[in-house]
Amino acid sequence: MSFADRRAFFLSLVSKHENKIPVVVETDTRSTLKFFSFKMSLKPTVQVSALAKIVRDKIQLSNSEAIFLFCGNVSLAGNRMLGDTYEKYRDNDGFLYIVVSNIESFGTN
Repeated sequence: MSFADRRAFFLSLVSKHENKIPVVVETDTRSTLKFFSFKMSLKPTVQVSALAKIVRDKIQLSNSEAIFLFCGNVSLAGNRMLGDTYEKYRDNDGFLYIVVSNIESFGTN
């Protein structure tokens, strides 16, 4: 999607779901998880650990498998509120992009 299309989609979501954060969750290309991508709107008071639980349930991941959530190549702390994460890492189109991986990979080269 072009930036203009993503921005228009963001604006339509915000008008329907006021007081919620539009989140796009995708698989990291380095991950061994099966590729997935989905959008959701969540309250700003949701903790990152709760989002991880939602992702685990949605992709039907067993409790023995670890996943890591990243924004902007930074690993997200589980006790962080989604609202704080959104303010720091949101994209110019308005969405918060979160990357999920089962491979622990901090930083970039």
